[in-house]
Amino acid sequence: MADLLLKWLSVEANPEVMTKLARQLGLVSGWEFKDVLGLDGHVLADEPISACGLLFVYPSKYEGHRLAQGSAEDPQGLLFVKYPSRGAGATLALIHTLANADVTLDPGSSLDRFLCAAKALTPSERGSLLETDKDIQAAHETCAKQGQSQDASHVCRDIISQQPDDIRFSAVALCKN
Repeated sequence: MADLLLKWLSVEANPEVMTKLARQLGLVSGWEFKDVLGLDGHVLADEPISACGLLFVYPSKYEGHRLAQGSAEDPQGLLFVKYPSRGAGATLALIHTLANADVTLDPGSSLDRFLCAAKALTPSERGSLLETDKDIQAAHETCAKQGQSQDASHVCRDIISQQPDDIRFSAVALCKN
């Protein structure tokens, strides 16, 4: 199974696809992802949305960022899963967003089961658990075939500043609809 997951197709991190994936994993209705038009303080303050989470997807060559390196403990009390497989970035970002936001998941949903099992594990062990989760993989694969293929904004800006001419960065916010 782990060999199959090493070949995860990339999921486009657009609001429609992320909302569909979140619902397939167990996010209750009343929440959706919306485009983030900028990461500067004044742009974020002007957004007419009340976001409870920011999903930020960036190219794998930036995996060396301090949060992606993983450790034995969760950073600043957040639930963190170490990046398991190439192509799983958007789904992993979605899991991080939902796990650390004040949202409700359907009891017994695939993400609810994963998070319950993952609580007592280290970030690395959670990554291994994700690699073997058939339900999350199936939802990921379904959404990969669609589309065109804390204050987190400082982390986003830090990663973007490493390669300012790269346009392959995406950010969408989880909002109450």
